[in-house]
Amino acid sequence: MIAASIYQMMRGLIVFVAAIFSIIFLGSRFHRHHWTALTFVVGGVAIVGASPLIYPDDNEEGDEGGPSPIFGIILVIVAQLFAGGLIISEEKFLGNYYLHPLKVVGWEGFWGCSIYLILLTIFQFIPCSD
Repeated sequence: MIAASIYQMMRGLIVFVAAIFSIIFLGSRFHRHHWTALTFVVGGVAIVGASPLIYPDDNEEGDEGGPSPIFGIILVIVAQLFAGGLIISEEKFLGNYYLHPLKVVGWEGFWGCSIYLILLTIFQFIPCSD
């Protein structure tokens, strides 16, 4: 629905989302330079997000009744809200414990591989149409 480059650039919104959620749920306090940086981040993401609306691609499906770039942008923003919620919930629940960073990364990789190994084995046997 949007170009991959726009998607990658709009993922930078996670900085703003995590900052706002940090203020709301963790009670963090930001200084002037933090707010200045967040303003630049939001401004940059807004420019990148507006680019497919200002300069539409003539070859895209959006003009013929297909998915519009606006819907793609909304999906990216919603995804960043969920990702920001994940970051802040991890900070809230695990902030009181000391966990060695390499151990955390190792366990995350172990469980990720284990879950995907099980899911991919199950999905392999689901019949699909041509």
